[in-house]
Amino acid sequence: MKNSKILPRGIRNNNPMNVRKSKSKWTGKVEPGTDPLFEQFGQMRWGIRAGLYLLTRYVRDYGLDTVEKIIHRWAPNGDGGNNEAAYVEQVVKGQALHPHVMRNPYWLRKLAAGMCMVESRYPLTESAFRDAFYQLPHDMRTFWLSTI
Repeated sequence: MKNSKILPRGIRNNNPMNVRKSKSKWTGKVEPGTDPLFEQFGQMRWGIRAGLYLLTRYVRDYGLDTVEKIIHRWAPNGDGGNNEAAYVEQVVKGQALHPHVMRNPYWLRKLAAGMCMVESRYPLTESAFRDAFYQLPHDMRTFWLSTI
């Protein structure tokens, strides 16, 4: 891609929420990746899916039920120069989100969209969200859809 060095890292990696590199066998993961810190995916849908997967685990499995709690785990202060308070403020204001959970797919979409903007300046569209959301495991989709 021409001028790819000027694109944000999360966009270059097809990982707009900047999911950290791990041993996870993510669907669509590029192996071996060239980024030493963050996962790389063959398509944007797989990077978005990985982020949604982790966010679902945070809410469903770990009980992180506010934007503050999620960001505290996702991007804690001091990790790469993160400022949790500023991150939360950008997500909440940018997406008109109440800082407390409203456990449904609309809240998940707004949270993910806000995080994509903070992490990579990536505008998460409804179609990109849906494309990734419907790639999640059935039990995760059911978790979100059962709260409507």
